[in-house]
Amino acid sequence: MNIGIDIDGVLADIEPYVFEYGSKLLYDKGRSLEDIDREKYETYEIFKWNRDDEHEFWDKYMFNYYTKAPARIFASEVIKKLKEHGHNIYIITARGISEKELYSYLKDITKKWLKENDIYYDEIFFEKDKKKIINENNIDLMIEDYEKNIKKIEEDCNIIVFDCIYNKNVKEHLRVNSWYEILYLIENNKIGEKK
Repeated sequence: MNIGIDIDGVLADIEPYVFEYGSKLLYDKGRSLEDIDREKYETYEIFKWNRDDEHEFWDKYMFNYYTKAPARIFASEVIKKLKEHGHNIYIITARGISEKELYSYLKDITKKWLKENDIYYDEIFFEKDKKKIINENNIDLMIEDYEKNIKKIEEDCNIIVFDCIYNKNVKEHLRVNSWYEILYLIENNKIGEKK
């Protein structure tokens, strides 16, 4: 099986970083922390920022996340087991894809992070249009967290949703909270079932 895997929200838990560093930026600017929308995905929606605030946030605080965030527990171990079972592993991420070209440095940082966290992959794609990559590479299963991506690709492949606060509205696909749940579902041919 060809398995696609997202990074932020799937291989790494981005939620704590966004909330901790986003709250710090608001506090440092003397803004209210009472109107945070925790169920949104995009930082400008969570914190009601304009694009300048958002870019300041990513520029100032999130380098730490991209370089130092730990991989989710057992992600490396489970991915190696999936490869041992004959599956092909494709990392599909929008990291480094932005209207600001300066974020392209994230591609090299991401590859380094994957290596440091011992995350195996056959190929990596830096692309916002995951549907395109899924169709071009015959991806059978995508492990994803972002609701908009899930809606765009749900007709093209099976999906496992990694549970996050911002994707609670997605109820049509299998949901997991751990990498061993993913392995169990794949090993026991549960892919394609509703949960």
